[in-house]
Amino acid sequence: MVLPPLPNKYQDNNKLEEDELQERKGLLNVLQLWPSGRVAYNFHSSVNKQTRENIRLAMDEWEKKTCLRFHETLIDLSYLRFRTDQSGCWSLVGRQNKFFQGQDVSIGPGCERIPVIVHEVGHAIGMYHEQSRIDRDGYITILWNNIPSGMTSQFSTGIEFSRGVEYDYTSVMHYGSMFFIWRDYRRAFTKQLFERNTIVTKNPHYQRLIGTGRQISFRDAKLANSMYSCSSLCPNLFNASQQCQNEGYLSPYNAEENACKCVCQPGTSGEFCEIVNFSSYYEPPVCGGNVTEETDIQTPGYPKRELPIDSCSWWIQAPGRKRVMVTFEDFSFAPRLDSRTSKYRGRCLQERVEIRTRNMAEGNMFCGEDIKRGTNLASKGNQFIIIITTNGHSQSTRGLKGKVSFID
Repeated sequence: MVLPPLPNKYQDNNKLEEDELQERKGLLNVLQLWPSGRVAYNFHSSVNKQTRENIRLAMDEWEKKTCLRFHETLIDLSYLRFRTDQSGCWSLVGRQNKFFQGQDVSIGPGCERIPVIVHEVGHAIGMYHEQSRIDRDGYITILWNNIPSGMTSQFSTGIEFSRGVEYDYTSVMHYGSMFFIWRDYRRAFTKQLFERNTIVTKNPHYQRLIGTGRQISFRDAKLANSMYSCSSLCPNLFNASQQCQNEGYLSPYNAEENACKCVCQPGTSGEFCEIVNFSSYYEPPVCGGNVTEETDIQTPGYPKRELPIDSCSWWIQAPGRKRVMVTFEDFSFAPRLDSRTSKYRGRCLQERVEIRTRNMAEGNMFCGEDIKRGTNLASKGNQFIIIITTNGHSQSTRGLKGKVSFID
């Protein structure tokens, strides 16, 4: 029986023409999974030696954490064809039955980095964007007004595909606040790069995490293992699967010997993930935190910047109907870009400080010495948010020092 090909479902098509941006449709069904987790692939003649090596390394990442296996072939009933002669980074979602025609995965100019390829291979094995989950509104807010015309389909939600795996800000499948993937300035999904976010986290302390996934996260691997029923390779499936605790999951680590073990999420350990080392799936920020009392705040090491220079966030909440006022005693960060030839001239490219005083989902970006000593900024309501986003490099600047007070 000959089945018609399934509809194309492109993800990450970053070409700017609106008619080339494909919206996700339909359900990921069994026909879109690679049989037995075996994925055939080959290279288009446009792919050079270094990019081929990066593609193999990206596939190795999936093999290390799942039961998926990739094998190079000239032709197969269904297979991936990696190519670099197309524009953008994109892939179909899952196995599309091409009947010996192959399905393209574009690793266009600028897409050759391993984290980007890991992301595209994720689509090819059947994974959607994390921010496309139907439950995403409990975790993030999409700022539609900041998204360019023709790009909105990249932020649409669709079917339920999470399989009970919790939302993951660190997923390699999650877009950043402004970019497609970690610091990929050429593939921005915002009208004003370095000035306006498109995705913000409900909890501002997690803003620093989205789009930073450079490798497969625990929950990425857990979802892929569930999709491909990797635990079915375990001889002790019933008993052991009941023993993995705290989100841990059973996975084969030596398929030849049918050996399996519990894979534990960050913060847990032990044979059955029964030991909880810290309560949060995410590591806490190195500075900042929740502020509910009048106090002083400052960046680590002030008036110097401590290495590593990490992102900080303060979520300040005043009691009752009080408002928050922050008096800035010092504000010194990397200056705005001064290049006359760059389209980003005058923007906070190296690092930026977002301050939200009215809308808790969006604020204004500051850097350099934009805020003068003695400046008072007050919130409209009882919340005030400060988020420092840095590139992690050493800065010969002083950072931030301020005094928090509550006013009527």
